[in-house]
Amino acid sequence: MKKYILLIAMMMPLLWGCSSHDDDVVDDRIKMPIYLSVVSNISNKEGRGPGDPGVAENFQYPKYLSVFFVEELDSDPASYAVDYLLDQPLADGWTEDALIPGKHTYNGYLTLFLSKNNIKESAEGNKTRVYAITSYDKLKIDASVLKQKAFDPDRIKNLVLDLGAQENQDIDLMNVYATNAMDPESGQVKKFGKLLYETKIVCYHVASRVDVQWDINPDKHSLYKMQEVIVGNFPKKAYFFNPTTAVLEAEKETKSVQLEVGNQWYGRQVFHVLDPCGTATCTFKVAQKSTPGVIEKPITFQTTSTNGFTGWYRVNGTFGYKKEPTP
Repeated sequence: MKKYILLIAMMMPLLWGCSSHDDDVVDDRIKMPIYLSVVSNISNKEGRGPGDPGVAENFQYPKYLSVFFVEELDSDPASYAVDYLLDQPLADGWTEDALIPGKHTYNGYLTLFLSKNNIKESAEGNKTRVYAITSYDKLKIDASVLKQKAFDPDRIKNLVLDLGAQENQDIDLMNVYATNAMDPESGQVKKFGKLLYETKIVCYHVASRVDVQWDINPDKHSLYKMQEVIVGNFPKKAYFFNPTTAVLEAEKETKSVQLEVGNQWYGRQVFHVLDPCGTATCTFKVAQKSTPGVIEKPITFQTTSTNGFTGWYRVNGTFGYKKEPTP
């Protein structure tokens, strides 16, 4: 299993500019490079890693990028503002590093212009930070929560991914990534010269992975076959930058798969879902020949995260064994 890291070396705009390597100061504005990495897959003995809910079988390179810059203004007491750009397209042009397997680089070069009067280095006591959302599918992001005169810098954490509001209802959550508020280094603005600044951002999966596996005793194949797998109690809303904190009163959804010949006795299905931050369910529907009808075997599991990153949860369903393993 590979470890994929997408590294985007780019300059991004609050005034979206053309490709350029001109001087770092233009009028009263500063160009700040953003180095953005997306962790799409980590493999270890436990089969999971921080911020990564699973393997990247159908991995797609991000095609859209949204950037949010929370800046401290020159005022006493300190006040903040937020500038942002939504759904900026990323052109094709990804290459895999020949020397470092799994590192993919975006070849575009964009420009972020910042006011030199407001830009400050991230430091203890201020909340200057850059956040990012990147995805394969174009997302509808409601940024109204950020529009206020007296901006609370912590309000950025309330930015919500609302599946019900998306124009595209077939968004693959596996390919949605965002800065995680629990990563203290990501998005910090660093100063390395008189007017030279940069920031390095790491984006993680917003969705969790539910990895469902089932097994019917081979001696019982003539009696039973798996018909359907259903997972449920997953919210249709999640905070982009804090995905393991529940959005109150969020509508819930279920996902299911109808099984066909070839995987009716043993198999595996992966679901990418928004984390319920608590209890979730998985129901196996087994058709039986001896007594016409369907046996339903529900399993309840907990998805509570202890580190703020989305998780990889495995559910096992076994049937026809004298003593079935614990899920």
